[in-house]
Amino acid sequence: MPETSLKSKPKYEFIRSILLPFKTGEGSGKFVLKSALFYTLGLIVLYLLFGKIMQNASVTYQQNLLSDPQHIGQAMMKMFAVSLPMYLGLWGLWVMVEAALLRRVAFGPDTRPFPWRFGMDEMRVAFSQFVVGFLSFILFFIVYFVFALIAMSIVAGTRNMAVMMVTLLFAVLLSMLVTSYFTIRLSPASARSVVQKRLGISEAWKVSKNRFWAAFGSYLLVGVIGTVIYIALTMMLMSILYGNEYFSLLKGAFSGDKSAGLKMTELMSDGKGAMLRSLVLMAVIGPFSTIWFMCLAGVPAYLSKLYEKAQGLTDAQVFD
Repeated sequence: MPETSLKSKPKYEFIRSILLPFKTGEGSGKFVLKSALFYTLGLIVLYLLFGKIMQNASVTYQQNLLSDPQHIGQAMMKMFAVSLPMYLGLWGLWVMVEAALLRRVAFGPDTRPFPWRFGMDEMRVAFSQFVVGFLSFILFFIVYFVFALIAMSIVAGTRNMAVMMVTLLFAVLLSMLVTSYFTIRLSPASARSVVQKRLGISEAWKVSKNRFWAAFGSYLLVGVIGTVIYIALTMMLMSILYGNEYFSLLKGAFSGDKSAGLKMTELMSDGKGAMLRSLVLMAVIGPFSTIWFMCLAGVPAYLSKLYEKAQGLTDAQVFD
């Protein structure tokens, strides 16, 4: 199909892009809140199943880090292994939420009371996320490695450590910028995979053409606002649930006291009422995080819908 000229492309609306989950037709707000509840309940179930095992492995790892820092590989691998079911479960829950959102944006509201499932749409979304994430990870380290070699060659010739540190810092920033560009350009892959009922990674680059800076602005705005709220909400809850002891340990951990990190983990896993406190924390943080990530996922979904509208491929009233 011929490309649409830039002048005929639909206008990018920032408010719509960052609030798209709330602008997907009748019952949008109810859908978002139900999704937040679904994800949070799933999070709580996963924590009840695997949370204690993960925390014990974390305690063991930090104990080994203090007592035998030269032989912590086994504890690290164990911590990763016991944490994997929890992380895979969380990923699966999120894929179900995101796929439900993408279907709603693409095809209109789902009248079923339970729009979340794990089928082929979810498999394609998960695979798209994995491919884009893996390629972005590799690209980051390739760019960084090249500039790290440049930094080492500079210091080898001049022995100027300050110049090397500046070069390494520049390498990190450049790697982040290149990776951000690549990731945002491929971000509509999940949305296209749901729309087309096949993997949409190859089409994602075309969908985001000439939209990078607009999408970057949306991601930045949602990311910054969400991060600020998340940190403030977490600190407020930690203050209520754990009091000054937690913040004293946190301060010690940031100042380099390795034992403080261990004590902080033990406080959250074995302290009095630890399980109830953790459940309260998840019951508050879970819904906010779900809504926040849905807004982030709405940005590439919005790009996909703009592309369809520009190509005359959509008649979905949900977008208008």
